[in-house]
Amino acid sequence: MSYLKNAPKALIKLYEKRLRTDGSLINGSFVPLIKHRPRRKSQAPQGQLALLDELLFNSRMKPAWKIIGKSVKTSDGYEKLLKAIIESMRLARRGFVAQKDRRGKFEDIAIRAEKLAKLIAEPQRLPLDGSPPLYRGELDLQTYELLPDHVANNLGAESYPKMKSGQRSDWAYSLLGEWPTMVELLEQLAIRARLLGNEYIFSGRRSRGPQEEKVIATKARLFACCLYDYMHKLDKKFNGFAAITVIVSLDYDVNADRKTVRKWISDHRKKTTT
Repeated sequence: MSYLKNAPKALIKLYEKRLRTDGSLINGSFVPLIKHRPRRKSQAPQGQLALLDELLFNSRMKPAWKIIGKSVKTSDGYEKLLKAIIESMRLARRGFVAQKDRRGKFEDIAIRAEKLAKLIAEPQRLPLDGSPPLYRGELDLQTYELLPDHVANNLGAESYPKMKSGQRSDWAYSLLGEWPTMVELLEQLAIRARLLGNEYIFSGRRSRGPQEEKVIATKARLFACCLYDYMHKLDKKFNGFAAITVIVSLDYDVNADRKTVRKWISDHRKKTTT
């Protein structure tokens, strides 16, 4: 299946780079995705690669790219647009929650992070019967060992999946003088979670009934508003609600028409500008 004729060349280049640098170990050898990855037909986007797949191949994006092209003119602009879409999806996952529920959720994250850190750092314990130990803490690694291949590639490690541990260490320390371990990161995650859980967040919105709040907090609606904010900052005259509607429907599989998305954004703008 070929790319859309008006798909941004910058995103096609990024997509093909990811296909060459992301891959799987097959029979002990690293095989780029571009050599064995089948095209998705009816799978919801999961991650940046799948998102690019939808943006570059789905025929519904053809008119959307035409609209967006009036505001985005450069390769760098399209790369920033992709980052804005991913960031909008991240913000949309947050939603609106009660302060009590928010604190409880962060405490749950902190406890899980602490338990995982302890499990990873578990020292070798010799069984009483003298049989071989089941676990020696092999996942207690420095974080550079767990970098996604495409991130390492972007940082200059062109053959990261094939590097041995010593080679990865030499490369990593050529970038930074110190790397935390996964245990240290998880411990910091627990600390950060508790700090966030104790913060008071004022939404700036009047209290609403549970049904209205539920509608406003839907991920699709939040995503549309966040993405529009980005496009409006880029181009004050941007009114490409049709383009945003297409991207919303592709990312979240919702049956929202342009009129609905426009109302979502209009309500959002009223609340954030008054």
